[in-house]
Amino acid sequence: MNQSIVKKIFTRLTGYWIHKQSTLPIGADLFYDIRNRLKYEQLNVLFDVGANIGQTFEWFRNRGQNGKLFCFEPVSSVFETLKIKTQGDQNCIVEHIAFGDSPGKKTIRLFDDFSVLNSLRDDLMNKNQSALQEEIEISTVDLYCEEKKIKKIDFLKIDTEGYELNVIKGASAMIEKNAISFIYCEVGFHKTNERNTNFTVLADFLATKGFYFYSCYQTSDYDWQHGNVFANALFVHQSVYKK
Repeated sequence: MNQSIVKKIFTRLTGYWIHKQSTLPIGADLFYDIRNRLKYEQLNVLFDVGANIGQTFEWFRNRGQNGKLFCFEPVSSVFETLKIKTQGDQNCIVEHIAFGDSPGKKTIRLFDDFSVLNSLRDDLMNKNQSALQEEIEISTVDLYCEEKKIKKIDFLKIDTEGYELNVIKGASAMIEKNAISFIYCEVGFHKTNERNTNFTVLADFLATKGFYFYSCYQTSDYDWQHGNVFANALFVHQSVYKK
């Protein structure tokens, strides 16, 4: 039977789409691209900045990423859920802090029922006057790495609802030392999308630091009619592909 017919029948019956790994489109599988296309064999140290309740923790572990994983979440109630989800994983460290471009404290107004929207940006906080408020601790990637004697971050994931640039600026010392290989950020693409860090702004800034855009992953078409599409963008430091 013709191979294309078999694929069509299989797709119709199972809902799965068959594709050879060697011809898998770039952007279809993040870890395949890192391992097989970028020839980066092992992600030994991973940072999950804006870990929320552990969605990325589960994704990493379910995809066989067993490196040392640091999860950072500043909101107390969300952090407690994160602790429960990650308990028993001896290679996962959870920290009750946020990251920014400078250390300090900040009071934020929370989205109690939809915690993934919580942000350190004043314009993106819950505008309801009765919203719960919490003072959170802010550090920087550089300070944390210095305190914990972390010399290398293989994969820095940032999902901080519009605060991604601040986090990256707080990692300037690590970046200058070529100590971060991949930066993976949630981005938006249109100026009407005020919640997500703009892709062009982020890409232009990272290019000055030796990071270049590779591909987008996990693209959402939520409210695309109004320009609110967002995705996770992978940026690769030039030290990775100059090996």
